[in-house]
Amino acid sequence: MMQEHENEELVTYLGRAVPKRGFRAYIFSSDGQTKIAESWDEFDIFIHSDTWFATKEEAEAPKKPRKKTEG
Repeated sequence: MMQEHENEELVTYLGRAVPKRGFRAYIFSSDGQTKIAESWDEFDIFIHSDTWFATKEEAEAPKKPRKKTEG
């Protein structure tokens, strides 16, 4: 029965290849909230926002303000 997994699409999550189908993961916000992304697509959208992160460490990391010009 291994054949059904042969063509399964894999995505990289925290450095590991995991199946995209059935993907669920916790995401963490910079203000301390936690929630579950119910799919890879949902996870991808959230972690590409400025508010949600894949790990608690990333969410708690100090943010460096972006400067338009050095001076």
